[in-house]
Amino acid sequence: MPPFRNRFLSWAAIILVLCVLVVSIVFNILLGLNKSRIVNAANTLISDQLDVGYMAYVFPNIVVIKDAVLVPNDDLDPARVVKLPAVTAEFSILEFILRQNVTVQKVKLYSPYIHHGYFSDFLKRNGKQLLDFLLRLPRVDFRFSVKDTLWDFTVGAGSPDYVQLNFVFWMKKDTIRVQGAARKDKYVHAPKHKTRQPREDPAGVSRGWPPWASLAKGGQRQAAGLPLEFDFQGVWAGEGLFIDHLSLIRKNVYLKLWGSLFREKLQLNGFAFLDTYPQEEYGTVKPVKQSGRIREYLRKAQKPVPAGHFQDKDLYLMDMDCLARISPPRVDVERLNFNFNDVPVTLKGRLLFNDLFSADLDIGLDPARSKNFAMKNLNEIRWHLAGASDGKVFTSDNDIHVSFDKAKNPNFPVTKIDSTLKGLRFLLDQYARPSARLKRGETTIATGGNLHKLFLENAVISLSALKSTLRLLEVKSPFYGGRLAGRFWLTTGRPVPKVDGTVVLNDVDVHQLDELFLDFAKAEGRLFGRVHLTSVPRLSLDGQFDMHNGRLKNFAFFQWLGDTFNLPSLRQVDFRQVSSGFTADLDALKFKGILLSSGNVNISGDFAIDKNGLVASYLSLAFSKKLLDESAKFRPILKIFGEDIPMVVFDFQLAGRQEAMNFQWMPSPHKNMIQERIPNFVERIIERRIDKMMTPAEQPQAAAPQKE
Repeated sequence: MPPFRNRFLSWAAIILVLCVLVVSIVFNILLGLNKSRIVNAANTLISDQLDVGYMAYVFPNIVVIKDAVLVPNDDLDPARVVKLPAVTAEFSILEFILRQNVTVQKVKLYSPYIHHGYFSDFLKRNGKQLLDFLLRLPRVDFRFSVKDTLWDFTVGAGSPDYVQLNFVFWMKKDTIRVQGAARKDKYVHAPKHKTRQPREDPAGVSRGWPPWASLAKGGQRQAAGLPLEFDFQGVWAGEGLFIDHLSLIRKNVYLKLWGSLFREKLQLNGFAFLDTYPQEEYGTVKPVKQSGRIREYLRKAQKPVPAGHFQDKDLYLMDMDCLARISPPRVDVERLNFNFNDVPVTLKGRLLFNDLFSADLDIGLDPARSKNFAMKNLNEIRWHLAGASDGKVFTSDNDIHVSFDKAKNPNFPVTKIDSTLKGLRFLLDQYARPSARLKRGETTIATGGNLHKLFLENAVISLSALKSTLRLLEVKSPFYGGRLAGRFWLTTGRPVPKVDGTVVLNDVDVHQLDELFLDFAKAEGRLFGRVHLTSVPRLSLDGQFDMHNGRLKNFAFFQWLGDTFNLPSLRQVDFRQVSSGFTADLDALKFKGILLSSGNVNISGDFAIDKNGLVASYLSLAFSKKLLDESAKFRPILKIFGEDIPMVVFDFQLAGRQEAMNFQWMPSPHKNMIQERIPNFVERIIERRIDKMMTPAEQPQAAAPQKE
């Protein structure tokens, strides 16, 4: 009995093997004969060309496809390609035996290579018909997975730029689930050998080009990027989809959304946390040698990361509420509301995803509704953006309106800021440092009853990363007949971001600044200056300005002196230099080392005004003898001064509230000489006249009612 059983099992095994061989041979022959029909059927669905190296059947239910290539019909560039080195498809044996129907249950792609530029164009041309085809297929349990995808974002001769992608998609009844991770590694050019050019078949389709062709041509991985994990789960419901959750997770990012998509209507809710402070964007590539692995382990062991290091994110978006209508290529955002670090934000508008991407958006921020916003008097910000991009440059026109609440900070002078930015162009080149160009910008600042206007044209703005925590922002622009150059260092480390910057003005025409500073309407000359801004330890300004070879016309102080003492030359003062240093913070504005130098009059001294409007100053005013000789009131004192004294100097101070300053003569050698000749009451008369000039006139409606 045992020998018979053994012989039976042996023959059964032989027959089974023969059956497997026969089935495999038959199916492989059928696949070989029908490969062209299968490829042609696939090509009828798309406008591009699909080519397959060979197809093989593996018992019992697996089909292997090798060296599949997807290329455009009108482009011979071998880099513009989607390559699938190996694909396996599993079908249902039971469905095939009972119904002679091939129902694919699992598809797996191994190490595909995708050229981003070509694949984007492919989806634009074929995405709609492919989606319609997939939706017409019978709904069955299905699993689709991709392993080690190399997504090539490299442009031109720039540094290699790749994203590695792994994900699994499966559908069971009405439930859809997608899980995976994407990682962007860091590569550099490191050419080591020549790469064999691909050969072409008679049809002109490139073959033999490895999916890692760009790497073989010189890309060497230096560091592994931190993965971005994603997780999606939804449920089909008739003509729509319920989104249970969509999560994006990275070391410094956490985003979670949920909602629904029915026909064209997308509804989303969610929240997000971001940590923008400097983190390691890349992990080191694991060493091959054992000694290198030991050193890597010791390096990590010496610098443990605290468990709660990322619990407190610096940016958070809460209470997200989005309603949009999607009608490709157009998306209408009816509302997108969220709280950005406790500041309510609203957004609505239109996005158009054609060959030329365009956006028309209205964005609003309401800091006044925030309990934690530091600047309590900032009321609201309204921003309208209209722009378009061709993939290389994003050009936009912007209108920005900022308002302040005077009641919350009466000492803050600005009530409103309106800005218009025309032709703002952002360069979308990942290999160049971020930069922008502004064709024309106009900003109007309202302070009380005055309007100050600032114009910029053809400004160039660039951003450089000096260190992981340090950024350099540079601005260069023509500026009112001269030049403006600014450099701002931005530090993003904890506990708070820091700003330190300098703006330099060179050879600016002062008279053209009349709409920015009203007093400059009465001045002419060339302005040179430097302004330094810092936020450490507190927000403050300091700097220096110099004006050369200019003129002051009808300047209020000189005009009063000219009218009071009959000095007509003071109505127009031609100066050699006007200069001063200054400092400003939240408490006071100070001018130090004030200097005006001209042929007839000189001024020097200091002037300060604090946040309460209190003035403190000490100034010296010097008149030439030639100027004093114009006035009959001053001629009597000219004889007091000899030829060795070219100018008569008067020292005085201004004090008190800004709207009603007090004038006081200060002791000085020249004053003492004059007092010997002029009675004291004359000095008092002059002081009273000055006080009257500096005290604003009372308005009739403000006068107290008269008693009968």
